[in-house]
Amino acid sequence: EKEIMVKETLQYVDGKVPVILNIAEGSTKEAIRQATLARSWGAKGLMMLPPMRYKPDHRECVTYFKAVA
Repeated sequence: EKEIMVKETLQYVDGKVPVILNIAEGSTKEAIRQATLARSWGAKGLMMLPPMRYKPDHRECVTYFKAVA
């Protein structure tokens, strides 16, 4: 579904605005996979939330965002 949404949106906006993908995954590995897919689909950026099923401390949260970036 995400792939279809990104590709259809890219076609609709026709380069007039950047398209971003939201990532709110439960693991760093899956967030990285989603970021890689977003890039391959043509998304120009990400909007990310920290892991949803686990409340990370500050260090873990920063590590998560750095790993995905």
